[in-house]
Amino acid sequence: VHFTSPIRRYADVLVHRALITTLGLGAGGMAPTDGTGLEAVAQHISMTERRAVAAERDALARYLATFLADQIGAELPGRIAGVTKAGLFITLVESGADGLVLMRTLGDDFYIWDEPSYRLIGERGHRVYTLGDAVTVGILEAVPATGGLLLEMKSGGKVDHTATPSRLR
Repeated sequence: VHFTSPIRRYADVLVHRALITTLGLGAGGMAPTDGTGLEAVAQHISMTERRAVAAERDALARYLATFLADQIGAELPGRIAGVTKAGLFITLVESGADGLVLMRTLGDDFYIWDEPSYRLIGERGHRVYTLGDAVTVGILEAVPATGGLLLEMKSGGKVDHTATPSRLR
């Protein structure tokens, strides 16, 4: 339990009241019947908190895409924040915006998704893109309506001739 987020105020009140009762700290605690239905209340509070966090994330993505829309073609530093079979999720260093580099745009190599090691490995060129790597990307597309950011890899990754997917080790 933490007592910081405004969305959790009702949950905080419930926890405070339960602590008052449990520790025998006086008035303001829970009555014996107050505990009925707490599971449903807790599920509702959790659902509304998740919905609020998702709305905040979506709004921020839209604002950042709007901000970056006039920077199409700009090259910016980023860090690989996610590796999937679709490509690389990049977090831009300066703005914190998240965008996607599609695997098919990584050059004329076939990349193998090494899921257990969070990396992509080039079959012929042996270029490896790993979670956490610093990269430079270009902005291809910024869609303010959806908050989408499509990027292209400009530099980054490491050539490693010994890299093999985890499943082959």
